Amino acid sequence: MRRSIIAAALVTVSLAGSVVAYRAYLVDQLRRPVLALLSDPDSAQFRSERLFSGWTLDNSALCGEVNTRNRMGGYVGYAHFTVVAEIASISDEFETDFKLKNNLPLCGFESTPTPWWHLRW
Repeated sequence: MRRSIIAAALVTVSLAGSVVAYRAYLVDQLRRPVLALLSDPDSAQFRSERLFSGWTLDNSALCGEVNTRNRMGGYVGYAHFTVVAEIASISDEFETDFKLKNNLPLCGFESTPTPWWHLRW
């Protein structure tokens, strides 16, 4: 009996770890189009990221804020970004229009509270 409880606990922990690792993989893959738009991708700083996951890259969306260095070496300030199916945008107007047009959830940086089960990266 004791061994079956330990085995069930190990299976549960490994499944939870797999889910977290896969979500980290999705975030990494969805950041790549944003990094391609930046002049200095190595200096990129991300914050307030939200992953809307459909469990595949084609059905997932990532939005957040990114800060990077300009050609003079100074940080330019955080700008909102959105990535949906390999299409990246770093513009507030495009973000809102694109999401409303494609019936996607808005990031809600203004005042939308995140649910307790939502993972932030």
